[in-house]
Amino acid sequence: MKLYQRGSVPDDSRGWMGAVANNLLRDTRRTGKRRLRLLASQPAEFTLGSPSPAPDEKLLADERREAVRAALEKLPDRDRRMLLLRHEGYSYREIAHAVEVSESSVGTLLIRATSAFHAAFTRMES
Repeated sequence: MKLYQRGSVPDDSRGWMGAVANNLLRDTRRTGKRRLRLLASQPAEFTLGSPSPAPDEKLLADERREAVRAALEKLPDRDRRMLLLRHEGYSYREIAHAVEVSESSVGTLLIRATSAFHAAFTRMES
């Protein structure tokens, strides 16, 4: 797939394939570690065998979740996607590739998107 995306055969194909394989292995390990961190950070309510939350707690959580969704819907598509990808633990490089922006602009765009989200969320709670 990488060779197809590249569009041409490199001069040193063995070295290039080794580098691609090494990068894929590194990325796979990084993704696995990120997923383990995300699973470990999940609230106890999502683990097996934990008691169900009280009805009023569940209602408040559901209302807050709906407010978050509504605030996200008010954002431009790119901002919403960037925030969701970052929340899922994706790197700036992965986010840049997904939303087709330069990697160096991801930080600034995330700050702006976060600010817009907070403004929209505050309006939703008012």
